[in-house]
Amino acid sequence: EAARTPPELLHAAASLYKQASVAASARAQQRDNGQDGDSGPNSGPSNRYLTCSHPPSLAWTPEDDARLVALVDESRERHASLQTASPVRLLSRLLLSQAAARLGLRTESAETARLATLLVFADAFEEVAPTLWTGDPFGYPWTLGARLSRLIRLVPRLARDKLWSSMIQTSQLAGAHTPVATLDRARAREARARAAHDPAVAARASVLSQLASQLSSQLGHALRQRTRPFKVRLAGEASDDLGGPFREAVAEACADMCMSPRGLFAPTPNGLGAVGAHRGAWLPRPAAAAARDLRFFEFAGALVGTALRHDEALIDLELAPAVWRALQGSVAAPAMAALRETDAQLEESLGQLEQLADQGLSQEDLDDLAVTEAFTTTLSSGEEVEIFPGGSRHALRVEHLSAFCAAVAAVRAAESAPQLAALRAGLLQCVPARALTLRLPSELESMACGSADVSVDALRARTRYGEGVSASEPHVRYFWHALHAFSPAERAAFLRFVWGRSRLPAGTAAWKEQWFRIHTMEAAEPDSRLPVAHTCFFSMELPRYSSARMCHQRLLYAVTHCIDIDADTSGEGVANAQLPRLNSTGSGESDDHHHTRA
Repeated sequence: EAARTPPELLHAAASLYKQASVAASARAQQRDNGQDGDSGPNSGPSNRYLTCSHPPSLAWTPEDDARLVALVDESRERHASLQTASPVRLLSRLLLSQAAARLGLRTESAETARLATLLVFADAFEEVAPTLWTGDPFGYPWTLGARLSRLIRLVPRLARDKLWSSMIQTSQLAGAHTPVATLDRARAREARARAAHDPAVAARASVLSQLASQLSSQLGHALRQRTRPFKVRLAGEASDDLGGPFREAVAEACADMCMSPRGLFAPTPNGLGAVGAHRGAWLPRPAAAAARDLRFFEFAGALVGTALRHDEALIDLELAPAVWRALQGSVAAPAMAALRETDAQLEESLGQLEQLADQGLSQEDLDDLAVTEAFTTTLSSGEEVEIFPGGSRHALRVEHLSAFCAAVAAVRAAESAPQLAALRAGLLQCVPARALTLRLPSELESMACGSADVSVDALRARTRYGEGVSASEPHVRYFWHALHAFSPAERAAFLRFVWGRSRLPAGTAAWKEQWFRIHTMEAAEPDSRLPVAHTCFFSMELPRYSSARMCHQRLLYAVTHCIDIDADTSGEGVANAQLPRLNSTGSGESDDHHHTRA
């Protein structure tokens, strides 16, 4: 853990500069021949490499440093001009005097000096990281790459973004075959409705099972190609996969992962008990340990990797923090801290037992508490297991109480180890291990899942209007009024309706060049028409509704009832509509409202 101390930070920076000195000197010489400036290829070396007039205090902690770097990231997110600013200009623009009060840190001059040191370190890290192995920060702790990986929180995100893009690009494989999966979504919906009575049939008919059975043996190199790793045909639906059906398929697969009672994931005890944090999160189900289940976990990891590789928030699923730590490859959190994230009641109970043990609890009092009679515990899925082989035959004695509490926390922390290993194995088929260490676990979640809150204001800021359409027109204003009135679940359904996914990108930068587009549908009787969505192109045709009430009613009906994608009249779409559905009796919906999605 020496690499976490501030002196080690400076030592690592010095080591990096020794390795980068030749390349840095060459570039500095080139810049000296040009004009001085704030940034750009002709900037002088004094603007790139900063010096500090007084050394950082040894009282600085890695947490202080991480907060300063987070301030840089937040400022760059809010102000696009800072994305390309030189370190000198960046320091002049940051309001460190306000940050000192907000972050509870030191004087402005001390913060400036410390941040200058961190920017120098980040600059050197970016210089040599491509030549270092950073894929396993804990397997080879003596290496420079491993030591730097443990300091990743101290590198601004902009530098890490550049390295991430480079590593993703260099791992790209060309000439791969793109497999095609044919899905019967109507059959999957029918089976899902009967899941409580026939879970085995529901699991086999699920979109997840259809995808995995057709693609698991075919993906291979396609997972690292430049384009999407597979295409989707929706049997019986007039759809041409230009992105929409692909996103729909992944979204439905995510829902199938949590399908009770035989899904891959189960709600956390915090969620079931409505206590503690991460109540909406899911954990791998410990009982899903059969070979078939682990293959599905590996396929699920490949879907997460696809979202990360293509920087598209495809995963409509809130996973517990421990899952993202395992996927990133970081060291596991302390057992009791990890337990608090998912089962706060058990963590509190174990803490109370440890306190009682310290206070001299008697064996009689322990028996009266009726905690357990032996060395057994209950997993998050409700399954009772032995803490060690034969533990059910060993009576719990008061002198073993502290060890029992620690063992329970450790068992719970390791309960999903095979499932997490399979998830990471699938992820590594898409994303190089050395790239994963450039991201914090929370950043991986943000990239893969986006924002669960479908913010109307964020969507409106990323909306463009078609030819002849104005934001001030009545039917457009009715639309935004209706969207504001929707519940969070209804707004997620709307996004799924128009885009094939239920979450927005997290942050301004994640949107890239994506825009929601609204076109006007001209019709003689607009109140009788439903809006039409083009999921591949993230656009919608909106009739000129006569009132806000009518717009709200028709829009809500469309997003909650119009599931099929069958308004695509291309040759591919027509051919897919004619594909037979497997053992399906139809979706049960009348044809008068089907043709609303393409």
